[in-house]
Amino acid sequence: MIIKSALKFMTHEAIVLSVIFINAVVMVALETTPTLPKTIGYWILWVDFVCVLYFTVELGVKWTDLGTKGYFSDNWNKLDFLIVILSIPVLIEPFLSGGIGWLGDMAILRLARFLRLWRILRYVYTSETYKCLRIPVILLIVLTAFTMLIDSSKDLISDIYPQIKLTLNVLLVLSLTFLLVRMLRVLFSTFFHRKLTQNPYNFDSSLVDFICLIAVVLTSLNGIMIAISTAGHDPFALLAGLGIGGMAIAFAAQDAVANIIAGIMLLVQKPFRTGDWICINGNTGAVHHIGLRCTVLEEFGGEHLTFPNKIFMDSPVRNIDKRGFYLLSGSIRLHHKTKHNEINEVIDMMKKICTEHPELYNDCGVRFEGFGEACFPVSFWMCVKEWSQSEQIIYRDRWEKIRVVEQDFYIKLVKGINEKGITCAMPIREMVEENKTSPLTEKDGYHEN
Repeated sequence: MIIKSALKFMTHEAIVLSVIFINAVVMVALETTPTLPKTIGYWILWVDFVCVLYFTVELGVKWTDLGTKGYFSDNWNKLDFLIVILSIPVLIEPFLSGGIGWLGDMAILRLARFLRLWRILRYVYTSETYKCLRIPVILLIVLTAFTMLIDSSKDLISDIYPQIKLTLNVLLVLSLTFLLVRMLRVLFSTFFHRKLTQNPYNFDSSLVDFICLIAVVLTSLNGIMIAISTAGHDPFALLAGLGIGGMAIAFAAQDAVANIIAGIMLLVQKPFRTGDWICINGNTGAVHHIGLRCTVLEEFGGEHLTFPNKIFMDSPVRNIDKRGFYLLSGSIRLHHKTKHNEINEVIDMMKKICTEHPELYNDCGVRFEGFGEACFPVSFWMCVKEWSQSEQIIYRDRWEKIRVVEQDFYIKLVKGINEKGITCAMPIREMVEENKTSPLTEKDGYHEN
């Protein structure tokens, strides 16, 4: 049972795709530099051996699960079977007298390597997750086919063969780098992003994007340097020549550099995270994206505001989500003829509404403010529970939740006031003029001298 479970795990789609990619790297290395085993050691051929052995085990596991008829009913499985059959010399080579590597550059082995590369198409064309790999995979396959074609006819084009071979080798390295970059993006978006943004890591999604960007940049630079080296040039000498120009560009792009440094500080210090509701320079919105150069806020109406990152270093930022609730406050004005017991009833009514509402915390405040202008003002504050993604079916976002809860509060308050027969003061002012010669009369509360 344990062995069967282990074999099932070994044949998981992600592991199969990883082994196929490792085998592709080895294949490109052996195609571009046939003498590589003599240069760096024959371990690279053992890597090829392990990959072929893995494909054989995978074939056996699938054949056992599906049966002969079920296995060969899939055309992709037929291709896998053909690849394993053509790769048999790789499996028996180490046990022959010549040891590994003595078969050299046999045409059947090169064909098997080429067909193994085709296995990637099985996943990029049958899975939406890997569809972004289609272009680099097809490009790599086409270049590999051209390389094999050129090698088979090198005697016919001996004059231009070295130049064509060198160009194809450089393109193979660049296409493999292209594929690796795309695979890194898929890996981060499907696996690392999900794992790192959950417990126990709780990384911000923008920080994961930043790590992905660094990995992509380093991989791209490494691939470009290998391509330059394959072309016969020294990449470090080329970088030294670009150093002076790089300094000039850095001086001309001081603001851009300041924004990048500020972006790194935001991701490291984490004053806010993606999705937090913040306020800066009078603008309030949810953090939509934290980039290296700028940060995007999404306002209530869906508009996006873009801020250079250095603004967050120079201006105070108010993170509303840090307190865990949304504070709502307001006031109502009772008619000046309202009795004291009715004021108490209104206060109790408002507290009861806050206590019974499922989206409001019990911690609320209601206060009679004394005597206002022709009214008795009563102020209140209440705490709306924080919005989460799980509530998206009920409330589209945090703003909608706040507005809906506020509306429920007012509707229940109006209903209770009407049932009690209590009157609210309306914003109406009546002016009575009794003496045209003097606007100030005893009725207004003033006495003439």
